[in-house]
This record gives sequence, structure tokens and C-alpha cells, in this order.
Amino acid sequence: MKIVTKLFAMAAAVTAIAVVNSAPASALEKPKPAPAPTAATAKATFAGGCFWCMEPPFDAIDGVLSTTSGYIGGKQKNPTYKEVSAGYTGHTEAIEIVYDPKKVSYERLLAVFWRNIDPTVKNQQFCDVGSQYRTGIFTHDDAQKVAAEASKAALVKSKPFKSSVVTEITAATTFYPAEDYHQDYYLKNPIRYKYYRNGCGRDARLRELWGAEAVAGRSSSRSLTLGASTNLLRGRILRLRCSPYAGYVTRVCQTRRHELRPLATVSRRSHIIKVKQGRAFSGDLT
Repeated sequence: MKIVTKLFAMAAAVTAIAVVNSAPASALEKPKPAPAPTAATAKATFAGGCFWCMEPPFDAIDGVLSTTSGYIGGKQKNPTYKEVSAGYTGHTEAIEIVYDPKKVSYERLLAVFWRNIDPTVKNQQFCDVGSQYRTGIFTHDDAQKVAAEASKAALVKSKPFKSSVVTEITAATTFYPAEDYHQDYYLKNPIRYKYYRNGCGRDARLRELWGAEAVAGRSSSRSLTLGASTNLLRGRILRLRCSPYAGYVTRVCQTRRHELRPLATVSRRSHIIKVKQGRAFSGDLT
């Protein structure tokens, strides 16, 4: 009898393992918490439609330490992408920015935000329609509220388009980081990202609204040194020459040597390395 009981217990354990192993990765994946600001840093939260497209312009800014895609403005706790994208939770897609106020001002972030959205439509951004894509500025204190309202008022007076500005300014509520596969999507899946962005008509509409100002937040070509991350690379990389790639903020840097190893995404054929504001990214050699 004891043997039979043990056999049943073993069978149950094997079945449980099989169920876990057969579950899709997305079902088991839990989002990582957004980096917490320290006394020397601050947070800014903006909603500008698809969060994939809102990370690049801010990642290009010196003084921005991190961008995290996620959800804000709803009532449900711990929403998933499937729930938010279906419009059930009341959240909107947004990004949370951790930045160094000594290097970049909140006003600068606001300027970049405006010129990367269409502030003339409610519950929609480009090809994405629904309240989950509404634009918004979510302030974290009174100073941010004052700055955001002043920024919006100035925009209303100087806007290069006729339509009204409908983007709302509200106090920040709980921000829920999105699933891991959404984070840095434009770096992890550059081809799919570019296909989506072009197909959605985002850049065409931004140029229509803002003209030359639509490129705000994209730095010009320059030399970039890999700071503290350099000693983590097994190759000898002293300096990189970087320039925007395909109109986006992702950096494509020509290297002087071939000894690149992981902590960077490298192409052996063209000897390029993708970096994000001077911080090397982990990835496999291709």
C-alpha cells in the first residue's frame, strides 16, 4: 500500500512539472519593478500612445538614467498587457523615466514629450485607438504640476497646428511596469519595431504636426565613450563613433576592434555595437 501511495505521489509531481514546463513563457513571465529613484534622481511619467515608441526619444537624452514601459491611470491592480490593450482596466500605456535633475530638467523632458505625440486627439495615438492609448502627463509633485501646466499653456499659444491640445495633466497614480518583453522593445526587436512604427504612421504625423521640431530629443552624430561599462567588456574598446540609425535613436557605433563579446549586441559582419546612452546592453553575438 505504501508503495502504491508513493507511486501516486511521484506521478502527481511529474504531472505538475509537465504543466509548468508546457506553459508559455509569457504566462510565467513577471515584470521587473521599475528602478526606484534615489535622493539624487527624480521620476517623470508620460503617456504617448504605444510605449515602445516613447522610450527611444528619452533614452537619447543625457541625464536620463532609465525608461520603463508600463500602465497607469486605471483601477485594476497588476494589470496585464492583454487586459490593458483590450481596454478593460482604464489604464493607459505610459513610460516612467528616472532622470538626474542636475543634468536634465523636467521642462526639457516635457518639450521632448510634446514633440513625440499627437496632442490633438483623445483616446487615440496614430493607428492605435482606445482610451488605453490616450496621452497624458502624470505629475509626481506640485513643482511638476506647475511646470506641466505652464508647458501646456505655452504650447497652446505657440503651437504650429490649428487643432486644440487635449492632452490631460493629472496626478500620478500607481505605475505598473509592463511585461519584460515590452521593455527596450526597439532594441530587442529593431526590425519589428521599425515595421510597426512606419506602418502606424507615427513619424509622418509627427512631421505633419511639428515639422523640423519632430526630431526633438534625437541627438546628432557624436563620439561616445563607454564609461563604467567598458571594463565589463572583454574586448579593448577605447572609443566609439556613433550616429542615429534609420532615423531612430538607437545608436550604431563603428568599432576599432573585433574583440567584442557579450554585454553588447554585435554584428561580426559590420562590426557594430548597439548602446543606450553609453551603457552596454547584454545580448548574443550574431
